[in-house]
Order: sequence, then C-alpha cells, then structure tokens
Amino acid sequence: MTLRGSVAMGVVLTAAALLASCSTSSPGTAPDPSPPATPAQAPAPSPSMTGQASAAAVTAADVYSLTRDLVLSVQARDGSARSLDELGRLARDQPGVSGVCHAISHDLGHAALELAGGRVGDALTDRDDVCGGGFTHGVIEYALAESDDPAADMLTVCAPRQDGSCWHGVGHGLMFATGMDTTRALAGCDRAPKSVLSSRCSEGVFMQLFSADLAAGHAAHGSDSHGVISRDPAAAQETCRATASPHDAPCWFYSPVVWLTVH
Repeated sequence: MTLRGSVAMGVVLTAAALLASCSTSSPGTAPDPSPPATPAQAPAPSPSMTGQASAAAVTAADVYSLTRDLVLSVQARDGSARSLDELGRLARDQPGVSGVCHAISHDLGHAALELAGGRVGDALTDRDDVCGGGFTHGVIEYALAESDDPAADMLTVCAPRQDGSCWHGVGHGLMFATGMDTTRALAGCDRAPKSVLSSRCSEGVFMQLFSADLAAGHAAHGSDSHGVISRDPAAAQETCRATASPHDAPCWFYSPVVWLTVH
C-alpha cells in the first residue's frame, strides 16, 4: 500500500471507530445523557471491518462519507459546537480529512438550520470558522435555497454583522435559489450593501460553480448558466471572459479547479 493509501486507510478506520461510539439518535430524538466516548475510548474496528477496508481502494469520497456521518451524529446529540470541534480535530490529526472538511462543515450548517427550525440566528449561535468557514456558508446557502423570497432575504440574512464570510454564503445560496444561473446570482451580489461584500458574494457564486468540493459530491449542484455541469476547461475560460468586472476576478481564481479535475 502506498503512503497516501496508508494515510487514507488510517482516516477511514479512525472515523469508523469514532462513528461506532456515537449515538444514532435522529435530530428529533432526546439526546443520550451519557457523555460521548473520546477517541481513546472508542472501540477498535473489528477484524472483518479492517479486512474489508484493506481489500478496497479508499477514496476521498469514503473519507467524506464516514467523517460526515460521524460529525452529524455528534451534532444531533451534543450540538453544533461539539461537532465542529470534532471536525477541526480530525482535520488537524488526519490529513485525509482536511481535503473534505469544508464540504462537511457546509453539511453541518445545513443540519444546524434544520435543528434550529429554520431560524438563522439560532443556527449561527455556535458559529465557528473551522475548515474555511463552511459552517456559516452552509447555514446561509440553505436558508436562501429554502426561502420563499431569496431576493429580499439575502439583504437581511447576514444582519447585523454583514460580514464577508456570511456574504460568501449568500453567493452559494443565490446559486441554489436561481437554479445555478450565474447571471442572476451575480445580479443579486450587486445588491450587497458594500462593494467588498459584493465581491465576497461572487466568490461564493464561482466556488459553487467550479469547485464545490468535488470529492464530497457537492459538485452535483454545480452548473453553468445553461444548466450544464461545468467540467470543461475551455467552457470555464469562456465563462470568465464573459463575466464583467469586478466579478471576473473570482471567476478566474476558481476556474483552474476545473482543469485539475480532468487531468
């Protein structure tokens, strides 16, 4: 097994052991009053589990799936703050997790909004910028995706702070709310109260379009303004050439990821 394979294997087995120690309670189930097991207390994987993992090629998607299930289970039982702490620890200790932690933190944001009954302020009580601020992005994008009036809600969803990380999430959310129409999403970004927030918003738009955490499967949502998933480097370049300033800068920043996915 290669060094990369060994690292990925360690991530999978660690996540599997940790997941076995977590409650499987649904968000609507009362939490287990007993404290969660620490990594040192987590049961070791069984020989059959180890054998199955050794026989199969471990992919980034495997690491994503196991780690995501683990931290969502922690969140359902112990809250968002605890789950974000656990995600940050795994990202630091297991190199394989760092590549998918931003996608997972988006997922935690989605779940936090559901647990808060759709109340953005309550969901962001445990705001943490671990893994590139994906938790905040996830809360905001999900709120706008589910909104009956995203054009109005985008102007208030980040209040009162109106900070850049939140507006990056607005960019993601506008892509969902507009059916991945970059032209309409960028028009929404132009309505931001400050030019710097408009730029952060367009960063979210193009991150969603070009590099929405491919290993984690989030790219299934990413499409260009014609409704076609953008995985053609030439098409990505054409999109950026057709994008007016100042939004062309984040377009060119994120578009090289498309080239990397096909080489």
